[in-house]
Amino acid sequence: RMEPLVDGEFILTGAGTVWYDVVCNIWLAAAKPRRCRIVIRPGCYITHDRGIYDLAQQELIARDPIACDLAGDLTSALELMAMVQSVPEADRAVVNFGKRDCAFDAGLPQPIAHYRNGQELALRAESIVSTGIMDQHCMLRLAPGSDVQVGDILLFGTSHPCLTFDKWKTLLLVDDDYNVLDELDTLF
Repeated sequence: RMEPLVDGEFILTGAGTVWYDVVCNIWLAAAKPRRCRIVIRPGCYITHDRGIYDLAQQELIARDPIACDLAGDLTSALELMAMVQSVPEADRAVVNFGKRDCAFDAGLPQPIAHYRNGQELALRAESIVSTGIMDQHCMLRLAPGSDVQVGDILLFGTSHPCLTFDKWKTLLLVDDDYNVLDELDTLF
């Protein structure tokens, strides 16, 4: 009915990070004007994450056979870098980021890499775990044998990246060696 009122094409847009496959399947089956372009807008298409949206993508692949045929994987492009400020006990450490720096509503950021003096150290799964977060600090539990020292740099994967974007006006674009290539305004 609206087709005579529109000059050019219709744009049908929507979706979300978790259910874009369901939205696309409904739209494909729905009656649409002849000049209709479908544009999906998953919220985390720029960065993805290592938490709730990574899990949601795995669930999407399990429920939608078309998704299984897509080449490549979604990978997180947002990492938080922090320095170890204190190791007050053999099984505890404190790093210099907190609620002011990252999302924590969908799980705490968890360590994904460990550096000392510019050299990457092995990071065993579950050897360093975020257990609590305060305004400007995150508390870590260290497994026996973890070699964490004051001054070490830890990289953290985040969940729910939009809330991390909301806390920063500028993000640093880095290469694989963490050399800064550019500053990016979040405009969030």
